[in-house]
Amino acid sequence: MIALTGIGSLAALDTLVVSTALSTIRVDLGASIEELEWTVNAYNLSFAVLLITAAPLVLARMVESRGPDTGLDMRGLALVTCGALGIVWGLVRGNSAGWGSLEVTGSLLAGALLTAAFVAWERRAREPMLPLALFRSRAFSASNAAMFFTFASLGVSMAIPAAQSSAVGSVAIDAIGKAAGTSSMMRELGGVFGIAVVVAVFAGAGGYASATAFVDGFGPAIGAGAALALAGAACALGLPGRRRAGVVLATPVPALEGESQ
Repeated sequence: MIALTGIGSLAALDTLVVSTALSTIRVDLGASIEELEWTVNAYNLSFAVLLITAAPLVLARMVESRGPDTGLDMRGLALVTCGALGIVWGLVRGNSAGWGSLEVTGSLLAGALLTAAFVAWERRAREPMLPLALFRSRAFSASNAAMFFTFASLGVSMAIPAAQSSAVGSVAIDAIGKAAGTSSMMRELGGVFGIAVVVAVFAGAGGYASATAFVDGFGPAIGAGAALALAGAACALGLPGRRRAGVVLATPVPALEGESQ
């Protein structure tokens, strides 16, 4: 677990370093807006779809884990990877290739169909990487939606710890690993889609050609980010309130192994 936490921290640090260097990359290497997007998104997209498989992988390798599912859902991993890639590809290429072009419409449609196929497969997979039953919990669904839109707005708010805690605290103990993986995946995917959407708005309304063009694109881009943040706040309203003090859980949490010895 410490190793996985360290990898997550390094990923966040790496993204921060790359984002800081984007202006230098653009000037020194002559990178276009689309190429700068992929500099960040290619890394985050790969990391996002692999996060959700970390739970069963850890369960398979760590003897102290007690989760029931230890298999790797490779078909689900392939479907969600290709689906997310298709949607992001269409959003990134929209301004340069044309929103009505075969490339863009085809990639967006393929991404949507593959995402739907992923959901259909997870419904019948023996050991799904994303158990859809988790979304029956209002706390789990609302917290993950809030996580997605908050990161899509290209910002990290004080609500993130509460949302993540709500996601993992709303499921059974043996599902915490997959719930945490889902929450982390939604966070990363939110960042990927947020970058794609905001940059598409920026490039469509302005660009880097001049200071005037930059300002023309910057205003609508900030507006798009604000709209995503507002969507995240709206989703957060669906989070359940705190339990009142003194309320006893109907199902007691089993003691850890060794405590009874």
